Amino acid sequence: MDRREGAPAARWRDAATVVAWVRAPGGRLRVLMILRPATQPGWPGQWVFPGGGVGTADRRWAVGRPAPPSPSEPAPINQSDFMRWARPWFLQRLGYVPEDDWPAPDRDLVANRAAEAAAARELWEEAGLWLGPAVQVPAVASTERAEGARRLPAPHLASLSYWGRLATPPHEARRFDCRFFGLDCSGAPWPAARGAPGEVAHLAWRDPDDVRRGEGIPLPTRYVLECLRDLSVYDPSKE
Repeated sequence: MDRREGAPAARWRDAATVVAWVRAPGGRLRVLMILRPATQPGWPGQWVFPGGGVGTADRRWAVGRPAPPSPSEPAPINQSDFMRWARPWFLQRLGYVPEDDWPAPDRDLVANRAAEAAAARELWEEAGLWLGPAVQVPAVASTERAEGARRLPAPHLASLSYWGRLATPPHEARRFDCRFFGLDCSGAPWPAARGAPGEVAHLAWRDPDDVRRGEGIPLPTRYVLECLRDLSVYDPSKE
């Protein structure tokens, strides 16, 4: 959704996204994708990764905990590469390439840590996957996940791998400063995940190349799928 011409750019909302992946029988890579209902305000009717905004409870958990260390090298998912990659799309769609003072790594240190908790929570709420030492599928009804989480042990956040962050350009009406985390779900029962009613129209473990070639994929999602080729999880020799 583009903002109205002349309207001030919205500020960023902190968010987290999980790129959960498995090796399917035969060794082919699959990533967990959810189809947003057409009634959802964020990416309606489009395929995205599980994720959402950093909430108050996530921030409460993070207060007093050390922020994750900043990577010594640029993360594989980063704003500069995304803007270069998306330049042809911006020029065709907008006629210009949006510019902004993109969020610095230390913009909100509490949010940096809270994003890990948000990632685990969203994965549970949207896909029914609980982040233990191995990814689990607890026997909790989809409609009872918020209550069910209180009966489960604390999520094992060390299972998440920080892959970088992206901020929504200023031409969009809804803007996020989103941290991306990779998660190996290969130890979970295959195929593990159950979509939440109302939040997820459909859920599937999909071939990332098939997703990239399809329609209904937000630009940042398409970029992250491209980045999989630069990450250790994507081994063409196994394809």
